[in-house]
Amino acid sequence: MFVANSTAVPIVVALWNFDNNTNDQYNNYNGIAANTPIYTTGYTDLSNTALSFSAGTSQYVKIADPFLNLTYRSFTVEIWFYPTTLSSGDYGLFGQCQTASMDLCLMLLIRNYYVYLGFLSGE
Repeated sequence: MFVANSTAVPIVVALWNFDNNTNDQYNNYNGIAANTPIYTTGYTDLSNTALSFSAGTSQYVKIADPFLNLTYRSFTVEIWFYPTTLSSGDYGLFGQCQTASMDLCLMLLIRNYYVYLGFLSGE
């Protein structure tokens, strides 16, 4: 879930339930699944299914258009995830890059068993 904060009440901007599709509940920021992640059941009561990713196959969901502008605004990212196995390394949960080259990115990930939020700069 992605929430943009206003002065009075938080406004939900995007919500992906992954109920057998990668569409945003509000049909604004629909995703495209890459490298065929699979839908699975039994992990949460919030939706009927969830997406299951295999780290070795570079699976992800890409939200390309329209651009979700995070500049100069408060926001919250809420993710329910259930890792079945972890080893040292990086496991991406959420990211947004200024360009497709991934040189300037905001990243939320599991890095060497710890949740990590930071900016990646290719400079």
